[in-house]
Amino acid sequence: MKRAASRVVKIALALAVAWLVLSAIVVGVARELVGGINDFQPRLVEYFNENTDFQLQLESSKGSWKGLTAKIQLYNIQLRSPNEEGAGVRAQSLNLELLLLDSLLSFAPRFRLHIHGAQAEMQYLDGGFSIEGLRLPEMGEAKQSEDESEFDWLLAQRKLLITDSEVTATGNAQEYN
Repeated sequence: MKRAASRVVKIALALAVAWLVLSAIVVGVARELVGGINDFQPRLVEYFNENTDFQLQLESSKGSWKGLTAKIQLYNIQLRSPNEEGAGVRAQSLNLELLLLDSLLSFAPRFRLHIHGAQAEMQYLDGGFSIEGLRLPEMGEAKQSEDESEFDWLLAQRKLLITDSEVTATGNAQEYN
């Protein structure tokens, strides 16, 4: 019995050490990638554009790592649908901080998000608003519960901050600002 317990303790200790070493390697590689994000920004934008229904444009990006937090900053961003007229959503800057410890404890990504200088134009059509230049996928009954969980995920984030932004909505001979 004593021998079996000793063997279990040794295996648990070996697994803990292996997990720590693997975590250190992942964090080290992530630090290098985040710090050099501007070097491979064109490939990231191209990958995003090819794998989503949206077209992303950005002027520059910067990344850094402090403690257990990865910080990514994007500047002069525009997000729109490829074949739509209109500018879509624009922002002067987007700061994203991945909180590694919070993410590990909650088993889900946790962020601080700060959007500065966002602009969007909305049109009131058929009883609802749509963003000009940005066509969102249709929401069916089966998709609705998934979208609600994504919204819940967004609200679970540590900090969401939108500053110095403007949304202009028009429709039915009325203008909202």
